[in-house]
Amino acid sequence: MPTTTTTNTQDAYRPHDYTQDQINNGQRQINYAITQAEKKLVDVLTIMKDALQAPPGQTRTYVDQISMAIDAARTAIGHVASIRPPGCDETWTPPPPPPTEPAS
Repeated sequence: MPTTTTTNTQDAYRPHDYTQDQINNGQRQINYAITQAEKKLVDVLTIMKDALQAPPGQTRTYVDQISMAIDAARTAIGHVASIRPPGCDETWTPPPPPPTEPAS
């Protein structure tokens, strides 16, 4: 299934352009892509943990590994939104952040 790497108003998602089976297949691909992106983020955290636990003076030896892991995570995350259908809808509004003060 072809994917795009950009989402804009010209490439807006129109549900009527797709069958329910196509939408379901796209969602399955998105679900899998999210798990792959999450694994890449765990890789970043693992390398950073290893760097923090390294003996003094050796922490900087992890910088290249951390940079490569971050790039891999960025690529994987970017791929999730490119899957069509349904792709990424730029009109989506995230929920508001939780309150900063505890409720009394």
